[in-house]
Amino acid sequence: MQNQDWQKTKEIFHQTLDLPKNERQNFLANQEDFVRSEVSRLIESHEKLDDFIAEHLAIEIGLDVNSYLGKTIGSYKIIEIIGTGGMGQVFLAEKEGLDKKFALKIIKRGMDTEAVLKRFVRERQILSRLTHPNIAALSDAGSTENDLPYFVMEYIEGEPITKFSDAHQLDINERLEIFQKVCNAVKYAHQNLIIHQDIKPSNILVTADGTPKLLDFGIAKLLDSDECENTATAMQARMLTPEYASPEQINGKNITTATDVYSLGVVLYELLSGVRPFKSDKKSYQEIANLVLTLEPVQPSAVSNFKFQIPDFTSRNETSQNADRRNTNDEQKINPQSAIRNLKSLRGDLDNIVLKALRKEPERRYQTVQEFSEDIRRYLNGLPVTATADSVFYRFSKFIRRNRIGTAVAVVILLLSGVSIWQGIAANRERAKAENRFEQVRKLANIVLFEYHDGIAKLPGATAMREKMVVDSLEFLDNLAAESVGNLDLQRDIVKAYRKVGDIQGEGNTGNIGKTYEALQSYQKAFAIQEKIAAADTSNIQDQKMLGDLHIDIGGQQQNIGELKNTESSFQKALNIYLNLQNQSPNDLKIRGAVAKSFWNIAQLKTTRNNFDEALEYYQKAVEIYQQLVNDDEPLRNGHLRNVALTNKYMGSIRQRRGEDEKALQYFQKSLEIDLKNAENNADDVSAQLDLSFTYGSVASALRGLKNFQGAFENYQKAIEIREKIFQADNKNVFAENALARGYQELGRTFLQQKNYARAEENITKAQLMFQKMADSDAENLARKISLADNSGILGYINGLNRNLDKMDEFFSKSLAIYAGLLKQEKLSILNQRRSVSTYIDYGEVLIKNKQTARALENLQKADELLANEEVRKDAGEELEKLNRLLNEAKNK
Repeated sequence: MQNQDWQKTKEIFHQTLDLPKNERQNFLANQEDFVRSEVSRLIESHEKLDDFIAEHLAIEIGLDVNSYLGKTIGSYKIIEIIGTGGMGQVFLAEKEGLDKKFALKIIKRGMDTEAVLKRFVRERQILSRLTHPNIAALSDAGSTENDLPYFVMEYIEGEPITKFSDAHQLDINERLEIFQKVCNAVKYAHQNLIIHQDIKPSNILVTADGTPKLLDFGIAKLLDSDECENTATAMQARMLTPEYASPEQINGKNITTATDVYSLGVVLYELLSGVRPFKSDKKSYQEIANLVLTLEPVQPSAVSNFKFQIPDFTSRNETSQNADRRNTNDEQKINPQSAIRNLKSLRGDLDNIVLKALRKEPERRYQTVQEFSEDIRRYLNGLPVTATADSVFYRFSKFIRRNRIGTAVAVVILLLSGVSIWQGIAANRERAKAENRFEQVRKLANIVLFEYHDGIAKLPGATAMREKMVVDSLEFLDNLAAESVGNLDLQRDIVKAYRKVGDIQGEGNTGNIGKTYEALQSYQKAFAIQEKIAAADTSNIQDQKMLGDLHIDIGGQQQNIGELKNTESSFQKALNIYLNLQNQSPNDLKIRGAVAKSFWNIAQLKTTRNNFDEALEYYQKAVEIYQQLVNDDEPLRNGHLRNVALTNKYMGSIRQRRGEDEKALQYFQKSLEIDLKNAENNADDVSAQLDLSFTYGSVASALRGLKNFQGAFENYQKAIEIREKIFQADNKNVFAENALARGYQELGRTFLQQKNYARAEENITKAQLMFQKMADSDAENLARKISLADNSGILGYINGLNRNLDKMDEFFSKSLAIYAGLLKQEKLSILNQRRSVSTYIDYGEVLIKNKQTARALENLQKADELLANEEVRKDAGEELEKLNRLLNEAKNK
């Protein structure tokens, strides 16, 4: 055999081995005869590895798995092989000191060609960008002594989603709920500009507790890479599983997020019906591809007795194919273990949802996984879905295009025109009555969402009712928005309503239900409508202002999920709109307030990026406007006073970060004077009481910095008492929950500073439980992850001081893993990189105290590496001083 033939054979062998056994024959059927024959021989030999000759053959082609068993790669000991494929081998591994198993994937000897290496490294690059509870997480990466790349992932013990659902007899709703979690994982990948391209049940493992995990990003596409935009690579094409591949993948056309929507549609089809849309047994790759490209899938509810009937409006060529398939008696059968005995229950909405995801034209599918998942949510909640069956007109037009029968066009148009005229006459009879009822419903909805909601929003225990309002309102709004085209007054109402819903879901400075991503979606829905309203009349000041307000709303949520570039753009667009409006109407008090809010938001963003001088400038601009409005805008005087107090607190916080506790305390005391009066005058107002608690906390932190611990304890206790009372009355208020957790954390820090380790650990542990719960329930919220990382680091430090080394390592590892994951995704701001630095330094300090000098140096050097960044180093004098002292101490030991 020529060397080039051997190289090709070896590559095809590895790719074939990577496939499930029942898919190998289809894959090989498309290869040349000599390759198919040779690969079949190698596969047979590989499966008899105990044979002496086969062992040598395995070594020659890179399958010498025994050479790794029992050895250590990096810091991971290899236990056993758990998988082998065309590109790499996967081993079960363990790491010293951790009671946890890992999956270590290493490239095979003989497969380290340039193309394969590039794909392997790209998979590692992709995984490093993904941190999601439903995606198998990357833990580590490196190269062996022989320069073969590897990466380490969490080990998933689970079953493919279809097998798990059947084995546990899950009903329709349970299958849909677990499928929605998969959609969330794919949505998260898309948000990180990654298209999976190989979604299938074997790449979705479900653990014993019902948690699905998305695996294998080996042929995923990075949207921000230099990959060809119009075609898949040759390797990707060969690695496709045709039964789950979209038409555009098979045709080598442009890959978009709609590609993953299609594959998810196939998985859902199989999950609900027990079979795939197209039968694959005993068919070649090309035969399956032809089915995907030419035939329309039958409705999932009709597969029980389906024998590949001829679909409506097929061409002669398609009819012939179906006849051939029927003659093979090759019927699909329902999985006998499936809990869905009566597939007729899928009729209607579920049929339409699945078939919309499976439409051959990408533009006719759900455009995002979020839209797909949202329709499933609506089905589960008994709400109308957006998916509808293909119209007769559409199906007939496809038939016309295939057969070019001109006379049929005229017949169809005539028939449809007659139907439309008849329907129009019938509709006119009820129009006046319908319009009258519509206006009544619209008025009632506005009263409920605004007047009733605002009346209860500030009351303790109102969050559960506000959450129900969100669910009910979204159903109404989504339907209303679809019918509002051309009615500007109605569209303005809808915008305000979507904005109100977004506030309840996740507005950052008020009580909310902790749904960051959902809040962003509501604001974006409002913005899409408002943008058209503003464009229709550029002279309407209120319409233009609302557009600016929505930029602020969207920017706030983008900041919460770490999209700082988008945040800056949104805030700047808002400021530009407001300044332009102020030039037109310099005496408009609302516009002046909006300008102040823009300055305030930009100052927050500057603070996040460690630009403290610029942040103080913007805060000062904001507070000057708010102070003017206190006198000029009497009806809203209390609201402007609150903003003055809030801005003073943020300016004081910046002073405190610079070690200027005396100046910080002056700012905080100005806030305290305002907030005390407001809280006294509004005893039942949750927001006013929380404002006061935050100010008590700020005063306490400044007193702690001045070593006035008694004053710090007193103020922290006042803050915590207020927050505990509010949270106990309303445990769904995530804003109050986060405030209470921070109160426990700061009280714990104060005990720690006084070396009362028992009381410190008690309070920090309370905070840990709350931060963990909030991070789990709002995975998109960056601030939640940072809070958890910060608190975990404190617990690690306390356990290190108490010489509880296992817990010390556990909590420090948790903290640093969160920071590292966010840094790889470029979502860790300069300010939070400094928190990461502090965590490395604290870890190094307690390791020195526990006489683990080598490990201490490792962590201290990592802190030093991060501080090499000038922006991180800026204003980090305290950290630098401590780092240098500890480095000298460690080196001297």
